[in-house]
Amino acid sequence: MKTNRILLSLALMLSVALVQADELYVGLQDGTLNAVAELTGSLSLTAQRTMPGAVHGLAAGPAGSFFVGIGNGVYRYIDAGTQTASILASPTTAFRALAANNGAIYCGLADGSLNAVAKCTLTLTFVNQSAVAGPVSGLAAGPYGTYFVASGNKIYKYSDPGAILASLAGSATTVMRDAAYNGSQLYVSLQDNGLNAVAILNSNLGLIRQINLPNGLITALAADAHGEFYAASANVIYHYDANGNLLGSIVGSPTTKFIDMAYYASPTRASRPAKPIVGKLP
Repeated sequence: MKTNRILLSLALMLSVALVQADELYVGLQDGTLNAVAELTGSLSLTAQRTMPGAVHGLAAGPAGSFFVGIGNGVYRYIDAGTQTASILASPTTAFRALAANNGAIYCGLADGSLNAVAKCTLTLTFVNQSAVAGPVSGLAAGPYGTYFVASGNKIYKYSDPGAILASLAGSATTVMRDAAYNGSQLYVSLQDNGLNAVAILNSNLGLIRQINLPNGLITALAADAHGEFYAASANVIYHYDANGNLLGSIVGSPTTKFIDMAYYASPTRASRPAKPIVGKLP
């Protein structure tokens, strides 16, 4: 049985394909290294890009591009590692989460007592900004110009710009950690005392199912267009099917921290063959 392992390196060769495939982008930190790793949907490492600071938001753009929130800036990169656009907010702003869809990039931010989501074009031209109900811990771009915000023990659905369309609350001890939208369903990672789980919701925040996961606090979440999802915990990324069955995993060094993830679903993606569950790491 096959186990994948990320070997952190400042120099990795990029393998260029003629057709853009599915990609999983992963923001990580390892000591003084801040980077975005690029993986296939089946968790094979293809490249790793060093970033100029800690990654606090990550979104997949059109084929071959991704967006990174670092401090008070949002940056657009192409897969070759070249920065093609950026936007800077005030020095007191901190970007917390990013999401891209429908020709726009949504940026969850905090600035003093202000918690907001800013909307920009895919070239990072500012469009508008709307205050939200609380600190943004997770952000996902939904259908028809909507977006979802995880904050405290609630998940909110907003219109653009900024009206609450629906909300769903967990228990008083629930913490909503992250959110990912796959085109039809919303995935929300949550913690409730010793419980770590992923809730799967429809686009109106109706609960479809909740999958309890055994691997500890979920630090990042991503979902593909076919019901599979990825959950990072400590230095491991786990790949699950729609029913919570483990499909595979990839492990960083013992000091790696996975911070955020984003999935690019190729419109030409073929179904992947089933993979065995990974065995014990060597």
